[in-house]
Order: sequence, then C-alpha cells, then structure tokens
Amino acid sequence: MHSLFSTARAAVGIAIGVLLAACGPATPPGVPANAGGVAAGTALNPVVALSPIAQVGQKMFFDATLSGSGRMACATCHDPKNAYGPPNDLSVQLGGPGLTSAGLRAVPSLRYKDATPPYADLLDNPDGVSVPGPGGGFAWDGRAATLAEQAGLPLLDPNEMANASAADVVKKLQDGPYAEQFRQAFGATIFDNADQAFAAAGKALQAFQLEDVSFHPYSSKFDLYIGNKIGGVLTAAEARGLKVFADPNGGNCASCHYQGAGLNGSTAIFTDFSYEAIGVPRNAAIPANADANYVDIGLCGPLRTDHAPVKGNTFCGMFKSPTLRNVATRRSFFHNGIFRSLEQAIRFYNTRDTMPELWYPTVGGTPKASPDADFPTYGLITTQYVGGKVRKFDDLPKQFVGNIDTQMPLDGRAAHSKPPMSEQDIADLICFLNTLNDKDTQPATAPAAGAAGACGSTASAEPTADHFIPGMTDYLARRGDLCLAKSEWPIDLTQREIDAGARNALQLPVLERLGLAKSTVAEVDVKDDNEVSHHMKVRRYALTETGRRFYVTREQPKAGGGKEARGDFCAAKLSLGKVVHWEISGEGKDRQAVVSYTYQVKAAPWTGDAELQKVFPVVAQVIRGAGRAQLQESFKQTETGWVAVDLL
Repeated sequence: MHSLFSTARAAVGIAIGVLLAACGPATPPGVPANAGGVAAGTALNPVVALSPIAQVGQKMFFDATLSGSGRMACATCHDPKNAYGPPNDLSVQLGGPGLTSAGLRAVPSLRYKDATPPYADLLDNPDGVSVPGPGGGFAWDGRAATLAEQAGLPLLDPNEMANASAADVVKKLQDGPYAEQFRQAFGATIFDNADQAFAAAGKALQAFQLEDVSFHPYSSKFDLYIGNKIGGVLTAAEARGLKVFADPNGGNCASCHYQGAGLNGSTAIFTDFSYEAIGVPRNAAIPANADANYVDIGLCGPLRTDHAPVKGNTFCGMFKSPTLRNVATRRSFFHNGIFRSLEQAIRFYNTRDTMPELWYPTVGGTPKASPDADFPTYGLITTQYVGGKVRKFDDLPKQFVGNIDTQMPLDGRAAHSKPPMSEQDIADLICFLNTLNDKDTQPATAPAAGAAGACGSTASAEPTADHFIPGMTDYLARRGDLCLAKSEWPIDLTQREIDAGARNALQLPVLERLGLAKSTVAEVDVKDDNEVSHHMKVRRYALTETGRRFYVTREQPKAGGGKEARGDFCAAKLSLGKVVHWEISGEGKDRQAVVSYTYQVKAAPWTGDAELQKVFPVVAQVIRGAGRAQLQESFKQTETGWVAVDLL
C-alpha cells in the first residue's frame, strides 16, 4: 500500500500504475499497443518477425535432408533444448554418410555468437587493458570470418553432414519443399549458379541465428542481477562465486571470459574472443587420436592452414575462449571434450600444475594396489603411482610448450604446492556459473557446492535492502505513474456541477488553460434519478494533441475475472530513491514485508503551474516530497524474490 496515496486516491482519484513514461508519448485509447506487429519479448531482446531470408535459414537449420545421411540437421548437434549445443556427453559427435564417423572437435554452443568479430592476429581486447592478440572468428580456431562461412563448414565436412560438394547441397535445396521460398528470398535465378546459391544458404543460416532471439535470449539469473530485476538477487554462495570469478589472485576467469562492455555493442558475453594455450590432456575417445602422429594445435592446424606449425610460432596450441553462458548445461568441455562435468573442468584449472598426475599419464611408475585415502578421485587419472614421470601437456608437441598461458590459476606453480582455489571457492564458483544458464535450460549436474552445502536461496536469508530493490524497481516501473483519475474522455460538465464547484469544474479549466484539454458546448440527453430523460447543454472537455501525450494505458483486473486495458491522464513518473526500512511478517510461503522507501520524480513540465498545484494538491505534495518523503508498499516472498503484492 502507498500510505501517502491511500487518502489521495479517495480525495482526488490519484492512481499509481505503470505503463509509459508520464512525460513521453503514450498510446491513446483505442490504438493497440503492438499495432506495429511486433511480438512480445524481453526489454533487452524484443522478439520480432523473422525476415524472409531468416525464415529460409530456420527451415534449413532443422532440415535433415540437407545431409549426406539424410538424418542429420544443424539442430542434431546444435540442439535448441540444450542452448544450441550437443544433446549428449560425447566428446565429439558422430556424422558422415552413415552417422558413424567421429568428428575431430567438440561441438560448441551457437548461442551469443552475434557480437563475434572476424578473426585477427592482433585483435583489440574488449577489456581495454590486455594487449592485442589473436581473437575473433568462428569455430575453435576462428577459421570462419562470419556465421555464414561457419554454417558452410559442417555441410561439407565428411565427418558431419558429409555432402560431396556445394552443388550437392544446392541440388537438395532446389528439389526441396521450400525452394520457392528460397527463390523469393534471393531471386528467381539464384539456383542458376551453385556457388552463389551455396553462399546464399550460408547467409540464410546466419540471418536465422542473428534474428531469432532464442540464439541470444539474455534470460539468465545473472541478466536479472545486472538488470536489477525481480529474481536477480544472488545467494551468498553465488555472490562469493562471482568474486572468485573476477579475483585475479583466485579463479581469474574474467581475464578471458570478460563480462563487461564488449565488442560490437555487446555486454556480459563472458568471452573476450581471445585464444589461449592451456594444454588440456589428449583425449583417447577421439578416434583420430589413435594415430600418435596426429595432433590438434588449434590456430596452427590441422583444420586451419594459414599459421605454419613451426618452432617459434607462438600461436600453436591456442584455441578460442568460448562464452561461459550456459556452460553449466554442457556435458563435455574444451575443444576436445576431454572433461565431462563443469566441476572437473574447474578442478583441472585449479590443479593442473599442483597435481598434474590427476590429469596426465605417468610413465615408468608403479601403480598402487589401492590409492591413499586422501588421493583425489575427481581427475582423469584415478590410479596413484609410485615413482615415474608425469607426461604433462601430452597433447602438445614439445616445441610449443612455451606457448602455454601462465595466467592465474594456471600460473605454473610447483607440483604439490597449494592450489589457487579452496574447496569453498570451487563450490561457490560452480554456484555462480549456474546463474549464467538461460531460463529455458537445465544444469547438466545440479551444483553440490561441496563443503559449502547447497548454493542457498534468497528465500531463507534475512533480507537486506538489496533484496527489495529489484522488486521495488519493477513495481514502480509498472505502477509508478502519478495519475489524475481522469480515465474516460471526453468529460462532460453540467451547469449544476459548474455552479456547485465540483472537482472537475475546478480542475478541467486549468488543464484547458495549459493547453492539455479543450472545451466545447455539446447537447446531450441525461436521465435523472427517476429515469426521466432531459435534454441539456454541457461543457465537454476533450484532450488536445498535447494532452494525449500524457494519457497512458495499463491492464487492470476486471469484474468477473480477467484483465482489461484502461487509461488515465498522468502527471509524473516515480522511480526508486532508496529502500529505507522494512517489517517482516509471516513464515515460509506466507512471508511478507511492508517496505518504506523514498522516491524520485520525473514530472511533466506543466505540473509547476501554481494554479494546477492548487486544484491538484496531492500531486504537488508528492512532487515536493521527492527524495525526502517515504512511501510504503507490501511485498510477498516468492521463489524468484520479493514481489509487490499489487502485482500478484
């Protein structure tokens, strides 16, 4: 409840509710809010109708007939239900004509690729601090400059969609059910040139990925957190995990997985598009690795050919740093899919140098019949050896070991020294990384949070002011218009009302003088208390074009259930100043709070008129109270945080 407004509503009909900024243009009565045909979406990412080219790309993305097997589509490996990543825990996916050919690298997610720049040997780092270095591009080695180029790679890869040639793909499109739609998008003669048609196919897939909001939904808890929205309050464990993530002497994840303002207008992508060599172990599950002479060294090949794999080439062994959004939904990690859980990947970072025997093979040692009680079981190697030598960086030729990154936590510290992160740090970091999962995904493994227990809930914590800020901000965004209880226009005044000095008789002439309303004389039939009709003249007030700018509409409950759109004439917009005090009552699902807060006001310029302030005294009172007066609102605790009761 608003204590200041409770009497005001009765006295002058002031209503608080959001819709549009009170000082900006509003949708007048009778005009649909989405008259432009824009579908509903999030504030950050509105959903819009796909262009004709993107509609073709959408059909292609799910079309298995575009593969050599006839059973593999783009969506087979880039599953929408798994953040456009693989639907299983295989290190590499199976494709080819019979779906039996193993790929060479793990399949990345296709989400949040829209801001990726083309590859450059010296790309400016978006953090504004790091020196330029290799960055950008698509695929683990950046060999595709655009999403359109990247889309063409699996279509022709013999281990993936396995088409014999570009012409083979084009023939399938030309004979397919949406060939005419393809022509409409790219021109009637597009199929006359196979190379041009294949390039157009890549552009269609690119357009689909750029335009469809499901490829960049920004719907995670972290997005609510940075947007100060309901549901965005981090638990204690998640907040600690964020500190570990950013700590240059701890997890230091942010050094590559940058979460600030990025390239091409992006923000919080959780990658700086850079390349690093960290020496992950060789993966025997990849059939190509059965050949001891085969080695994947990223920027230096074998799939990329413009950086020679010669001694002294500092790029050899480097792979692209992927986004960490939805990382907790994955079941295989790094370019070769060597690790099968997020926890295992983090523990590799933490103990690659301090306990390399957990990750790399030991040569010449004697295995213990049973490992010591304190020998960790989370590594790739679960056998403990006596003696022997750990063959560290076993998937990187010796001449390139000097390219290994030495940033924390992979700082090359001595074996069996203290690792950079504690068990608590690891547990908290996992909790934080789970906040990067979009709302349509599920974590591959629920975070156990180790010694810390569960990641925790904001529901069980004693609330602080920060817990109420998202809900209060949302409430004022939706209910924060200071309105004058003049919803039905035009407004007719009878001579009796004018003579009696009725409220409208005092207020409407002031609005007319300010150019917000205009009056005319009209003739109407009015029934008295005995249902007898009387013909009379009235003074009719209608909003002017200027006045209509301050008429806002909103959904309100209606009698009998459901909602209806109603409008009102509004003078100001309130926003949160600060949360001052709160009183908690109830337990569990009945837990509520009455929150006192100060507010700021963005008022229409005409509210400074002295006569208007006289006939609308509460409006003047509210505006004068900005930054000082306190209002109150009742909140209820929900699974997603504290929500104003008025919005439930």
